[in-house]
Amino acid sequence: MHHDHVNKRETPVGRWLPVLFYTANLFLWLLTGVAAGLTELAWLVILPLSALALYLARTKRRWA
Repeated sequence: MHHDHVNKRETPVGRWLPVLFYTANLFLWLLTGVAAGLTELAWLVILPLSALALYLARTKRRWA
């Protein structure tokens, strides 16, 4: 089962689709915070970007 999961991540869609969803989620967090009037805390959306960077580093293409 683990091998199948890894094989799916080796495709371009398998790598970039989670990035797209994560980025959309972060954008919606920022949008919701701004709509709620929490503009002074909008910088907190930057903190989860480290998880996205770690994901991209761990799923780096072997041939790229």
